[in-house]
Parts: sequence; C-alpha cells; structure tokens
Amino acid sequence: MTRKSSLTADAALARIFPGDSELAGRMRAMDWSKTDLGPPSGWPENLRTSVSICLTSRFPIVLWWGPNLTLLYNDAYTAVMGPGKHPQWLGRSGRECWAEIWDTIGPMLEGVMRDGNATWSEELPLILNRHLPQEEDYFTFSYSPILSGDASKVEGIFCAVTETTDYVLSRRRLSTLRELGLRTIKLDTVDAAAVRVAEVLEANPRDVPFAAIYYVDTKTREARLVASVRVADGLFRRVALRDAASPWPIARVWDERKRAEVPFGPPSLSLKDAPWPEPPAQVSLVPAFKPCGTGGNPSNAKHAPPLATNSCNPPKPSVLAAVGLSSQSSAQMSVTPGDTDPTNGNQANVSISASLTDIQSTAGGDYN
Repeated sequence: MTRKSSLTADAALARIFPGDSELAGRMRAMDWSKTDLGPPSGWPENLRTSVSICLTSRFPIVLWWGPNLTLLYNDAYTAVMGPGKHPQWLGRSGRECWAEIWDTIGPMLEGVMRDGNATWSEELPLILNRHLPQEEDYFTFSYSPILSGDASKVEGIFCAVTETTDYVLSRRRLSTLRELGLRTIKLDTVDAAAVRVAEVLEANPRDVPFAAIYYVDTKTREARLVASVRVADGLFRRVALRDAASPWPIARVWDERKRAEVPFGPPSLSLKDAPWPEPPAQVSLVPAFKPCGTGGNPSNAKHAPPLATNSCNPPKPSVLAAVGLSSQSSAQMSVTPGDTDPTNGNQANVSISASLTDIQSTAGGDYN
C-alpha cells in the first residue's frame, strides 16, 4: 500500500469511527475482516451512521448488528460491560457475551429483529458476570430497530441504556431502614423488638437472605435465639459464649464489641425461600447493646465500660445479630433497652436502628 492510499484509508476509517475516544481508536485499529461484519469499507450506510452516532455520544449506547447480533459500543457503555467483558467482546457475538442473561434479553432482541417493534424496560433486574460473578444489577433501556435502506427489514438494533443499580439498591435499603424505625417504636421487650426486626428483614430477602437475633445475658454469658429469618434448620437455639463447639466467634465479638465477618455456617445450617441460587458466602456478627453510663446516648458509647464486666449493676441483657450477606453490603443494628430489665414485663422502651452501606451488590456468589 502506497503512502497516499494509506492516508486515504486512514481518513476513511476516521469518518466511519470519528473522535478520539478509546472505542473510536480501538475500532480504527481493529481487523474487522476477522469479524462477522467484514471490512468497514463494505459496511452499509445505516451501520456507518449508527456507529458514528454511537461513538460521538456521551450516553451509554450499544449496537447489535446482523444475524449474530455483533456488538459495537461507545466509551460510556464500557461501564456496563465491566472488566469481565470489555474490551474482549468488541466486534463479537452479543449472544455469547451476555450468555448469563440471554434467557431474558434474547427474546426481546429476537423480537425486534423479527417484527421491528421497539422494546422498553424500566429498572429491569439482571444478574451479570462483569465485575464479580452473579452481580445484582438494574437497567432502564430500549431496543430500537435499525432498518435497511429501503426499510424492508431490520438489520440491527440501537440501544441506549441507563444503569439504575445504585438507585434501586439505595431505595430498597432505605425502605428497610424506614420500616425498622417505624415498626420498632416503644416496644415492651427485647424479645418483641427482635421479632419485629426479623419481620422487617424478612421483607428484604435480596439484601438479607438470612438473619438470626440472639438475646445475650451478660450475667450468665449465654446467647438465646430470639428470632430468625429464612432459617429451615441447623441453627443453635442456645449457646454459651465460650462454647468451643460454636461455629461463630461469639465470645470475641461480644467482648471486643466489634462486628466480624465469618464464613457461612454451621454446615448443618439450611435456608428456606432463599432469594439466590447460592447461599450467602459470609455471615456478619453484629453486637448490639446499651453502653453503661451513657443513658442510651450512642455518642457517649466510646466512654462506656465493657458490658462483659460487672460495671453495670445489674448487668444489662443485650442482643447479638447474625446477618447473612447476599452482597457486598453491610448491615448494622443497635438496640438500646430502657433502664429496666427488658425481659420482664416492665415497659422498657426499645429502639432499633439499622444502616446498610450503599456498596455495589453481588447476588449470593463469591465475595473475594
């Protein structure tokens, strides 16, 4: 190839793949003759125009072209692809790229290619393999037909997409927090509060596929199961804090007043109505207690002596929550009993608050 013809070819590629974005550069450098689309010089005008619109847009856009639904996309869409799919799936089959969700999106795409009718999906839940295996993600998007020059058939699909995962997860978790606040006001006993908390967590299986709430008597140093969520069998009802047979480091968590994440277990523990195909990978042990001498004021908690000592007279019973994590979200719960023993019939006001950190969710898989 002469220098002149090389410059002419470069100019032609620049017109088809305009701009200085990452994907524009990748597309200009790509050997398209090894793909289903063939060399760009032979591409139809509607494909060239669609690619130009895609690359010059700052909105996430993906094109599905031809019988194999070959993928072309812009820089903004790489966030949807994630490191598990970009850049290796550029110019390759979309059916193979998105195999894990093809049972959901495949019929939609095939319907557009066949009938030419656009689709609309709002906050559609999809379990993807992109950043981590089995991510729980949500998207709002439309599949629109790209017609041939004579409008006689559909040759490709144009898709503009917005990821709404953060919004959906935040809304769901805030709803759980709100329900915890509304449904745990002025309860008489810790037992009653724990049962009410379990009812609220039961309604959010995707974030909390499993939970167990134990009443811990700091005088006898024994934990008693008060309420559980989605447990079929295998959960111990009572356990001494120093019980060596316990699969969880309850004594350490309780004495140090620090939460801990441990592998899901014990082996005999089985769940019912689980929201995900795989069980949680880990359990978060969360101590919840009233610090002595703080008057229930959490801001003074750091000045309180440990509950495991006899600084409280009499020792205050408290709560430990074991929460199975279906995601990389964290759950925390604090219980503040009133001044009377919350296990007798007295009116001990119990307030329960919870917070879920808004971190990217992963559906019941590997969290390494």
